[in-house]
Amino acid sequence: MLEEEDKYHIRRETAHKYSQTWRLYYMVIMSSLAAAVQGMDESVINGAQILYPQQFGIGSNSQHDSWLVGLVNSAPYLCCALISCWLTDPLNKALGRKRTIFFTCAISFVTSTYLHMECGHQLEYMVAPFHCAICAWLWHWSKGNLFP
Repeated sequence: MLEEEDKYHIRRETAHKYSQTWRLYYMVIMSSLAAAVQGMDESVINGAQILYPQQFGIGSNSQHDSWLVGLVNSAPYLCCALISCWLTDPLNKALGRKRTIFFTCAISFVTSTYLHMECGHQLEYMVAPFHCAICAWLWHWSKGNLFP
């Protein structure tokens, strides 16, 4: 049933469990880091939902406030569906995969920094947090579409 080469590889895999190529380890580590970043971002969004409606003055049960809370909560996913997913392929063709990941990580870092520095001063305007969320997540999702 099994050829001799198959038997050799099965014996080798049993005897040397961690004898894999460095590329495989690299891919596993990078995918794990990408998943950790995604999980961390999701945790931040979920944690912020507890505090920001009252802080921005939209914590009442009115229909207007409910729509605003929903809009801010959905901003990352709205951005992903309407913009970021569609940017991934053209960016890959123009820059290549590695440069696209670097570029989107750098822009994501800059917009996240902007989110924390600028939006803290504009709490009275609901447009500012929505704008900040769109900016921060635009490049994050483009980058996220590239990882397995």
